Amino acid sequence: MRRVAEAGVVFLFDEMQFAERDELASLLAAHHRIGQLGLPIALVGAGLPQLAGRLAEASSYAERLFSYVEVGRLSDAAAREAIVVPARREEVEYRPDALE
Repeated sequence: MRRVAEAGVVFLFDEMQFAERDELASLLAAHHRIGQLGLPIALVGAGLPQLAGRLAEASSYAERLFSYVEVGRLSDAAAREAIVVPARREEVEYRPDALE
């Protein structure tokens, strides 16, 4: 009898481009099996642009397992906002020269 999950799990991996090929292959195989079983488990990986190629080298089906989203450099205005807005919530202000 299959049980219905009331919660799921998300694994977050950063700097995945530094993983060894066999480590990536194992991770991909496990993620593929999790998908086949329909388990409520997700994987989010981050890395430099060469990560997509490294995953493809580790497994021929890597491109079908994941959605690849490239996050580029923030604009100056967006970078400033990312620093200033959370600081303001804590009643902290930066001098203009510090933001430069």
